[in-house]
Amino acid sequence: MKKIALILLSLCVLFTTSGCTEETDSSKSSSSSSSSQSSNSSVSDDSSKPEDDSSKVDDSSENDSSEPEKPQDSSEDDSSQSEVPSDEKPMLLTLDRKDLYEYKWMEDDTLTLVECDFSALLLCEDDAKRYPELAQLLKDNAAAQEGYIKGEHDMLAELADEMYSYNPEGFMPLVSKRDVQVRRADSTVLSYLVDSYYYNGIFESRDFSGVNYDTKTAKMLSFPDVVADIEGFAKVAQDKLFDSVGKGVFASENAVTDYFEMYSHDYVCWNVDYNGVTVYFTAGELASEEVGAFNVTVTFDEHPELFNKKYMSVPDSYIVSMPMKFGFSSDLNGDGKCEAISVYDSYNYENEYNAKAEIFVNDASCSEDFWGYGVEPYYVKAPNGKHYIYLFTELETQFYLYVYEISDTGITKVGEENVSPYYHDGMFSIPTDPDLMCFNIYVDSELPDGYTYFCVGEDGLPKRQ
Repeated sequence: MKKIALILLSLCVLFTTSGCTEETDSSKSSSSSSSSQSSNSSVSDDSSKPEDDSSKVDDSSENDSSEPEKPQDSSEDDSSQSEVPSDEKPMLLTLDRKDLYEYKWMEDDTLTLVECDFSALLLCEDDAKRYPELAQLLKDNAAAQEGYIKGEHDMLAELADEMYSYNPEGFMPLVSKRDVQVRRADSTVLSYLVDSYYYNGIFESRDFSGVNYDTKTAKMLSFPDVVADIEGFAKVAQDKLFDSVGKGVFASENAVTDYFEMYSHDYVCWNVDYNGVTVYFTAGELASEEVGAFNVTVTFDEHPELFNKKYMSVPDSYIVSMPMKFGFSSDLNGDGKCEAISVYDSYNYENEYNAKAEIFVNDASCSEDFWGYGVEPYYVKAPNGKHYIYLFTELETQFYLYVYEISDTGITKVGEENVSPYYHDGMFSIPTDPDLMCFNIYVDSELPDGYTYFCVGEDGLPKRQ
């Protein structure tokens, strides 16, 4: 038991420092990026590209590292152009997500002892050429995550062996996950949320870390870089939280404003997104533990006086990764105020493939039963002004997309497609642009039948370009 206690103590120290990994690596990368940019003109390099033919599906499989040729876009004619004219909307970035896994099973494979799942972002080829400093920084961060996950796995594996030997019947897998969810990705800002879950057999926790980079310089943005009036922001955020969470759960009438006064420059977890700035609070941080985690968004449209104008110009349409079982906000009716959106998943543990997803928008809700494990939700603001939820699910080697139209008054299922984000070289293409989504296509085989570019159609379903 003493050995278990020592391992737990080491894990506590390691886990509490994990939230600083991104910032530490970023500061190192920023200082060295100028010397390395000439050797890093591309992150997701392609040795060849398939013929561009929108009338048919490529015959390439997922083992082919090449990418489909993008539809021609006049804005991409000069790949060396890194500046966006001041009178134009920022351009959306193209990103890959590298998933990292370290698992430990019993020798007979009947029980999982340890699950470590991490993810990291990389810029795709064209944008890596436009923004070499950011490309190198993300590449360095991904390498650091690979080293970190191996160390965490080894420590949890040692602990799992000890705990299983004491209580094999009641043993539950030890888990460490760090999921990167993109909140904004354009030529002005790359902003993402690190959603972390941890269970070591004794306690569990879910924590968030917001990361915000200037796209052109790769420098990490501070809260005052984006929020010009922190005091004013804090007052608006407090009013919104008192309305949504309830005034009585906070320690005092000035709990929120006091928090920003003390921590705004160093410890606030935040993202600058397409609607405004969102701040996240973990359970017990600002209100009673029973309330759980929550967040608040102060929008550009409602309070333009609070923000640096540089960050208020955003693309007209975009796609955003959503957090599972946590609040997300977006303006669904154009009045400048955000509606509450959330997606929850649940599973029948007697049959791991029997799952359910529930979508909530304000007071409306809908649910979907499906065969599969894992639900990956995205919010889509389409060029036609409509709003959708894209739910990707997985069963064995097959992937499915469920599409729902959402508004401030309701949720309507649009349909299903047998597609998934394009997989290549151990990475998934992250949907960020409704006009340029790269998807694998599945028909009858277990492996993808091809891949190509899609746009969001008038009905919300992906339409092949």
